[in-house]
Amino acid sequence: MLQPVGSGKSYSLLLQKKHSISFSHILIKLILWIVLSLAALITHAQSGRIAGTIYSASNEILYNITVSLEGQNKFTQTDAEGNFVLDDVSAGRHVVLATGVGYSAKSDLVSVADGKTTYIRLVMDISRTTLMEVVVRSPRKIIVQSASATRTNTLLKDLPQSIQGISRATIEEQQLYRLEDALKNVAGVNISSSYGSYNFRGFITNSGSFLTNGIKGSAYPEGVSPSLANIEKVEVLRGPTAILYGENAASGNINMVTKQPKKITTVNARVSAGSFSLYRAQADLTGSLNKKKSLYYVAGLGFEDGGRFTKHFDNNNLLLFGSLKWEAGQRTAWQLNATYNRDRSSGNYTPDLPFYEGRLFSVPATFFTGASDARYKGDSYQLQSILSHQLSRNWSLNLLLGLSKSRADRVHYDHNDFVDPNTNEVERTKYISVMEEPVKAINLYTNGKFSTGMIHHTLTGGVDLNFYNGAYPEGFSIYGASPINVVNPDYKPYIPPSGFPDWYYASSEKFTTNTYGIYFQDQLSLGEKWKAVLGARFNHYHFYYRADSVSYDNFATYIEEPENTTAFIPRAGIVFQPSAVVSLYADYSTGFIPQYSNTKIYGGPFDPERTHQVEVGFKGDFLQHRLVPTIAVYQIIKNNVLKSDPTPDQPMRQRPLGEVTSRGLEITVTGNIAKGLDLIANYAFNDTKITKSNEADEVGTRFDNSPKHIASLWATYTLPENWIKGVQLGIGHRYTSDRYISNRRPDQQNVLMLPQYQVTDAMLGYRYKQYSLALNINNIFDKTYALGSYWSRSYFPGAPRNWLLTLGYSLR
Repeated sequence: MLQPVGSGKSYSLLLQKKHSISFSHILIKLILWIVLSLAALITHAQSGRIAGTIYSASNEILYNITVSLEGQNKFTQTDAEGNFVLDDVSAGRHVVLATGVGYSAKSDLVSVADGKTTYIRLVMDISRTTLMEVVVRSPRKIIVQSASATRTNTLLKDLPQSIQGISRATIEEQQLYRLEDALKNVAGVNISSSYGSYNFRGFITNSGSFLTNGIKGSAYPEGVSPSLANIEKVEVLRGPTAILYGENAASGNINMVTKQPKKITTVNARVSAGSFSLYRAQADLTGSLNKKKSLYYVAGLGFEDGGRFTKHFDNNNLLLFGSLKWEAGQRTAWQLNATYNRDRSSGNYTPDLPFYEGRLFSVPATFFTGASDARYKGDSYQLQSILSHQLSRNWSLNLLLGLSKSRADRVHYDHNDFVDPNTNEVERTKYISVMEEPVKAINLYTNGKFSTGMIHHTLTGGVDLNFYNGAYPEGFSIYGASPINVVNPDYKPYIPPSGFPDWYYASSEKFTTNTYGIYFQDQLSLGEKWKAVLGARFNHYHFYYRADSVSYDNFATYIEEPENTTAFIPRAGIVFQPSAVVSLYADYSTGFIPQYSNTKIYGGPFDPERTHQVEVGFKGDFLQHRLVPTIAVYQIIKNNVLKSDPTPDQPMRQRPLGEVTSRGLEITVTGNIAKGLDLIANYAFNDTKITKSNEADEVGTRFDNSPKHIASLWATYTLPENWIKGVQLGIGHRYTSDRYISNRRPDQQNVLMLPQYQVTDAMLGYRYKQYSLALNINNIFDKTYALGSYWSRSYFPGAPRNWLLTLGYSLR
């Protein structure tokens, strides 16, 4: 059964409701008005612009380099990708000067024409003065700014919120290919299910809530982990993000920033081979399409075959991606992003294992519950349009459009009980369906800068509309399949008897989830040491569901009454910076989550979940951005959390809990702490419990899949050039404490538990000019461990020891 966006359960009875009002004419008028408005606002520029990228002599991107015009009070700094832009430069000849600690100053004479952008590429040499003692290696792994939290490029130290990034450099060092693998570098995040949901600060965030370039809608269906082949960086936003993005993600969210077009020609290619018959290829190309360099692109692919340690489980997928950017004038830019994903696998969920008499690891980790006819044939695509126009020096208008659509033909087997120790068999169900998931997103907003007295404002305000219209157009069927022996499995297909399925049937199902929001956010600068963020959002949420010939309603057409939910969501935060390298912050934010299990089958309707979060923290930015520590302490209170409460008449019944509270601490240190030595270190403590309930003995119950302690370390060391030039060593270690498989009451002694685990990874790399060779070994001590659990009847194991050898080529 199709899950709505943000839902974590894959049942057809997760019923949604279809909107009866068409918004097509409203959207067409809105888009037409925007296009005509932008066309009318574009005027002939009286000045030009200088843009460029700065590299080191070893071809590394340089961040935080100061770029200025000689003899003028106009300057900027390069961003995390080494890029810079100088706007409103008068026509004529100018000397561009680049300076940075540890590097010799570099200058270049450029000519600027009215309404044109002059692009330059500067290469800076390491200083041979006493500054040589300063660490000079480019901190490519350290992400110190983000646009996803505020829709403005803002330094993380200026935000009253904990945000952590995973850079492309880290992705390539660890040879990561899936999002779930990248999150091992983030404090306090762990996988909670096999269908694409993650635990943030004790609560679940589902992959349907994730963002791509700050736009709702994923290029991947439920259960398919996003590929990193086209990702430049991953941003993890902790705490509620409802001001900008509406419902869901009460305890955190993820924004995936795709690879961006570049004006210069670059080539990156990698081929890999590894354990479990894994073969992988990745490549991308950038460059300009015209002499003015006003039209430029990135295009690439990712391919993977094999790599699953589960026996009889095929895995084959292809990713094609591209992005085109057009600078239509000095004030206007338009970017089009496209992604296509093709999956041909035995399933879209991570294979899980049944318990054997309540014990873990008794069933072989390679066991597959399915059969030879299990399949997942999925095709999905995503299109994004990003239009930006500078109305004036301080105001801009932006329009984001997103369209994601997937179609999948699926035959899936699942076990629904423990293994019978007398027969070594486990009962199974068989699911047959074709599912479609289209998502449309529209976001129109403005950014502006102005002052009121001594207070400087950066204002963001806008409206966003999101439309989800999922369906099982060819119906959905669930059969009670034949059991399978876990010791001697027979993978022949289960052939259902004639007639209707014995578990569930619908000839078709249609789902609609529509959201509409109006929001504003003001970033205030209150002098040199104080900053603040104030914001609010009004959100409307609409549900509709219809099932034809549904078996639980005497094969009649079942239509739920449409549900409408509204919410007002405020936020307030403040930052105190006693020095240029230290930030202390406090934040209060709220959020809401509509109930997806909200129909009469579940005992609904229910009021939506409401969240309230308080967070205080410390951020440092030392050694020219080469040491960035963050500490966050938080409390999240959620009301109306649903809990399974079955009865003989309503086996799917749920009831709301009064209050669940999550408290915790997160510590992150990212840095280039010595010459050639980089590290990413994380620690998180979390305690999530039921604090109010209409059943007194539930108070104090610890939530499932919520480890109290998570810690990780990744460190790399590049050998000095006078030793062995181009050699890099890496070591990583992860620790996750025990977790309960189901909610555990204080007086319970027999709740199943996933034991704590520790896993160590290693890397050896070598680079010669444009070529690289890397060997990664994961779980080098071959530990047996469980990543997460699903519905108290199964768990999914971590991968045994495995290796990956990668040959790369990079031209910049």
